[in-house]
Amino acid sequence: MYNWLANSNNSLEEYKTKEKSTPPIIFASVYAAKYILASGGFITLEQYNRFKAYDYPLVIKPGYNMFLGGDFASEEPKSKNTDWTVLYGVIPIKNVDFPMNPRLRVVYRMEFAPRTKREVIYNEIRRLQKLPNVYIAKFAYDKVGVGDSVKRDLIQRGMFNEKNIEALTYSLPNKSEVYINFQGLFHQDMIEGSHIDKLQEQILALKVEHPPGSIHLKIHHKTEGVRDDEPDALANACFIAKGNEGYFESKFVSNTPKPAEGNDVVSKGIKANKEFLELINKKSVGPKYI
Repeated sequence: MYNWLANSNNSLEEYKTKEKSTPPIIFASVYAAKYILASGGFITLEQYNRFKAYDYPLVIKPGYNMFLGGDFASEEPKSKNTDWTVLYGVIPIKNVDFPMNPRLRVVYRMEFAPRTKREVIYNEIRRLQKLPNVYIAKFAYDKVGVGDSVKRDLIQRGMFNEKNIEALTYSLPNKSEVYINFQGLFHQDMIEGSHIDKLQEQILALKVEHPPGSIHLKIHHKTEGVRDDEPDALANACFIAKGNEGYFESKFVSNTPKPAEGNDVVSKGIKANKEFLELINKKSVGPKYI
């Protein structure tokens, strides 16, 4: 585990200055090494174990709005023979403590081997759309390696319109927002699922860094060769399901998470997330997030 003070060239005075001037979620992960753990990284083994302990089967029940997230295999020659395509579906479910802030439950997952034709994947999405009394409220995927082609294909086929499909750029600011939301769900015990081997392997390999001169985080893998299609697809689904509307407001977060994690830890996480988004709003010239 790395701590910034382990470097003899870094002073305690500078460390304390950074602690005051840097958003807590960045300071904790980059300087204090609170998220860089042997048991995981940006999302810890303990947090993943809470997620899988709910042990909900991957079953899409009628009567819910489902948010679909995808990570498509790259079209680039060096990647198309090894990249997998992954889809995840999540549904908002009632939060007994705070009905205005629903929890998320993972109800669907599908993977497609390298070189699977796009039409096969589109047909699977079309199958989901035809399930009785199930509505796909929105679909999001990241544009890395595929650009806008997927969005264009799905709109041309009449499966989605401009309003219910989102092609995430995964620029440094965009991916930071997607994954801060994702980490917040795990930290605050607001996401329920079951054990998925590939998801656990990839989610615990996530590493967070703070590029010099940037207010945003770089989320990637600690080990070369470990894929990230599983967490990317799930994070994309969670991002459009939760959005940024009120999720990080402390009044909507239970003080008694299940299982209990400790009010002090939860309150610090809420404060860190809120301050990070406030910093994004301060620096951003685009739409504001709350």
